[in-house]
Amino acid sequence: MVLPGIQISKPLQMLTSDELRSIHYTTLEILEKVGIQLNEKRTLNLLKDSGADVDFKKKIARIPKHLVEEAVRKAPHRYKSCGRNPRSDIMIGKNSIHWKAGGTQMYVIDSKNKTRRYATLKDLEVGTRIMDALENIHSIGAPGTGHWVIPQDVPLKIRDLYCWKILFENSGKPVAAWIFSKESARILLKMAAMIVGDEEKLRKRPIIGYECEATSPLQYATHSLEIVWEMASYGFPVFFAPMPMAGVTAPVTLAGTLVVHNAEVLSGIIVTQLIHPGTPCVYGATAHTADMRTGQISCGSIENSLLAVGLVQLSKFYGLPSYSFWGTTDSNVFDAQAGFEIGMSSLFPALAGCNSTGNFGALGADQGASLEAMVASNDIMGYINRIIKSIKVDENTLALDTIRKVGIGHHYLAQKHTRENLLKEHFFPMIFERGSWDLWVQRGSRDVVERAREKAEDILNTHQPEPISNEVKEELENLLRSAEKQLTHER
Repeated sequence: MVLPGIQISKPLQMLTSDELRSIHYTTLEILEKVGIQLNEKRTLNLLKDSGADVDFKKKIARIPKHLVEEAVRKAPHRYKSCGRNPRSDIMIGKNSIHWKAGGTQMYVIDSKNKTRRYATLKDLEVGTRIMDALENIHSIGAPGTGHWVIPQDVPLKIRDLYCWKILFENSGKPVAAWIFSKESARILLKMAAMIVGDEEKLRKRPIIGYECEATSPLQYATHSLEIVWEMASYGFPVFFAPMPMAGVTAPVTLAGTLVVHNAEVLSGIIVTQLIHPGTPCVYGATAHTADMRTGQISCGSIENSLLAVGLVQLSKFYGLPSYSFWGTTDSNVFDAQAGFEIGMSSLFPALAGCNSTGNFGALGADQGASLEAMVASNDIMGYINRIIKSIKVDENTLALDTIRKVGIGHHYLAQKHTRENLLKEHFFPMIFERGSWDLWVQRGSRDVVERAREKAEDILNTHQPEPISNEVKEELENLLRSAEKQLTHER
């Protein structure tokens, strides 16, 4: 079974066909004349053998047009993102839209008391269980990374593997976490094989992937390329998510930022297709802006949404699946600003037809994670889903017979047509308030933060993810203990 996602028939377009071609041709010029720095020898050799002009001293590859065209042609137009539970698999690509959550934060924020503390393994478990329960969250970060928090109570070099383990154990949905090194990638492959049964089954149902981020502008780090090699060698999905910031690591103009971002994504896809043709590659719509008054990255600016729409259009221009991680805010607590920015930054990539979008549960510019924000965002996703579905016009929805039957001056409450179509036509939020003042007071005058927190507690009391067998759990524990000894004692 594959969850179909929300289908969008007329994606939002801000760039014309001519403007998309202008960005494309400028990108080709940058790749061929300026090039991209790739700090990994195998990658440079691979590009050299494939016809690129490589300066090994400067580690710069200038990539000809034909390599771009070949890579785009070989990369799949869509792929299946697999969860531990096959019933939670989703198809990434075409005009289907899925929501993902998680913010990979170091801290947990209490919006009611306005306090912040370091995140723990227990926090990650709690957040994952809640994300597993929320109906509008289809994946926990996949594609991309979406483990709600980065636990600070385990050694740095092993944190990524702890995150993957907790995600696997607490959700059957497609999941993703950071991968810190090629050594971690190799251990992760073993973990995933244990969960699905063996390596052969893992190749058929890859439940892991890698989010590769360029070092803007126009660079890829050694460890990033090493992990790409590990994952692409198996044909496992690679998600390219460069984060050039307009005015800082990209031109201040949004069109110029699109060019830098596009060059970074395409160069990564070229490398991946040369390693293993046909490997799923996802086009990340992940460019940022900075607040030039402070130099601080902005996660809630409207320009981020404009960039996301443009980048989703570029992904469709190349026929590639897309993802973004918007659904973010610059507010440091879950308040009116946070709700507004989360809603706005979620809406535009979705309207553009981004195949997997969302980064729900993060506050501020990576300042911390919030359970209240995550739970409330489930309602925001529901609102946007209803917008995307639009207004259906057919014989049933025009309701001619029912209007004739009810006539003038009567009501529709008792009509069969109302009962049959109510839940199809209307969205009902889970925690957002719709009651009268008196009813609100009667229920305790609780604001949205309090209602979201209560809902989170209710989920934790009632929802249990589909368990992993005790045998596999023990195998994972043993592998992780062995990995911890290996990785924490390396130089």
